[in-house]
Order: sequence, then structure tokens, then C-alpha cells
Amino acid sequence: RQSIGRPSDESSLSLRRIFRLCSAVFPNPIPGSTIIVSASMPAATALAEERTGRQLVTATWTLKLDAFPAHEAPIELPKAPLQSVTHVKYYDTAGVLQTLSSALYAVEAPVGDFAEPGRIVLNYGEVYPGTYAQLNAVEVEFVAGYGTTSAVPGLMKAALLLVVGELFERREDAVTGTSIAEVPLAARRLLWPFRVWR
Repeated sequence: RQSIGRPSDESSLSLRRIFRLCSAVFPNPIPGSTIIVSASMPAATALAEERTGRQLVTATWTLKLDAFPAHEAPIELPKAPLQSVTHVKYYDTAGVLQTLSSALYAVEAPVGDFAEPGRIVLNYGEVYPGTYAQLNAVEVEFVAGYGTTSAVPGLMKAALLLVVGELFERREDAVTGTSIAEVPLAARRLLWPFRVWR
């Protein structure tokens, strides 16, 4: 069993960029448009991250496991692209919190717009220590994301703008409580190559 939590919640597109692009499409300001666009950004970002399994703007995540993987298998980190591993902590057989020495493992962090998720691999001949029999006995804190807003791939930004545009166009639905339409087909096509299949 594993669980994952993120302490930060960031948007991958800046307000200034969205307002500039929206102004080009809608030159005449619409009352309340600032609030609508601001509210749409986190939703569009969360949708893109959920659809692709990626982290857009740099954020810190915590992965918790009930034990280390069997047979000294690698620890798969569920968000791409991986930047770094902050620490691997665990409760030893006496129930005392310990930190696994970074000298015992290597971090595999693929790079590129379409990078696969990273993983932690034990060095040759090393074994995982025993852990206490409890939930969340192992904690891995890691940093994932493309970096700042400017580093997010252009295709991903284009998809987000399409989603924000759809929400902006359907703003009456948000007021009346009607369900929002499916993700625009063009946005789905742009996001498809970024999906993590592991």
C-alpha cells in the first residue's frame, strides 16, 4: 500500500500570461472575467496533471509506503519529471525513525519534456533495512516538476490555455451549476503524448 501527498499547490501558468492571451481573443473586458480566469487556472492545471501523471511547476511530494519493496526492487516515484530526492526515512524494527543513507542508493531521474518517472535504486550489494510493522513505515520526500512556469513544455501550456478558454466560454455553467463540458478534444490530443504509462 502506498499514499502520496503534496504540501504545495501551484499553478503552471501565470495570471499575466493568461490575461494577455485572453485579451487577444476577447478584446472587450467582460465583468468578472479576472475572477473567472483566476479560478480556472488551478482547475486546468490539476486536470492536466491528473491526465498525464506529471507535475508541471516544481513542487515537493511525499510518498509513503508500508515497507520497502520486496527483493530489493527499486522505489518507483509516481510523478514526472523527477528533480531530486530529499530524503528516505523509515521506522526501524525498534520503531525509531531513521534516515536511509544516500550512499546506499542511486537516484534515476530521466530528463526531457516526455521523461518517465524517476526511481530510487539500491547500489550493488546493498539491501533495505528492516522496518517496523506499521502503516507508512517508509517516507520518501522528493521534488518533481519542469521548473518555473517558463520551463513547462509549450504543448502543455497550449493545452492549459484551451481548457481555460473552454471554462471561460462556459462561465454561465459555473454560475447555474450545470456540468462543464468534456475537456476540449484539441487539449486532449496535446496532453496525450505526455501521459505516464508506468
